[in-house]
Amino acid sequence: MTAPALPDGALDAALLEAALWEVRNEEPDGPPGSAGCAAAAVALLAFVLMPVVARVTPLSGSALFWLGAGLLAVAVVGGALAFHDRSPAESEGADALAEAVRRAWDAADAAALRRSTVALLDAYVETVGPTRRRTFEPGEMRARLGPAAAYVEEVERILVARGVLGRCFTA
Repeated sequence: MTAPALPDGALDAALLEAALWEVRNEEPDGPPGSAGCAAAAVALLAFVLMPVVARVTPLSGSALFWLGAGLLAVAVVGGALAFHDRSPAESEGADALAEAVRRAWDAADAAALRRSTVALLDAYVETVGPTRRRTFEPGEMRARLGPAAAYVEEVERILVARGVLGRCFTA
């Protein structure tokens, strides 16, 4: 079976960059970490007010200790959730993004191919709080993409040259 011909406009740099901004500006499903942030704020406030609570309640020292420990645990877990930034790779899954690229490649749909490819490339690095991590291994993803891998690499070269995307496959 031969690979389908590349559809017109599939490598148009301006259209690729527009697709990247479209992907990056999608509305998320919900505000990331808002529940964790609220839980952390309430728990920290309650923990800070523990000395006042100790003076006005008949709770034993042991009960107050465990209450404080629980509040601190909620603050730590809530704070960790507050810094969790959902990426497209996490919400859709890198495999689903690769499958979307393959489907668009097989259908020779230029718009879908541009969009799914930039979504996959943009999802390569996930930022969680102050750290960054890769969401997939380029070698494994290249194998999953099959004949579309060369196209994905060319799109990456174009977007890296324009300074709007970091390297993934072409590093």
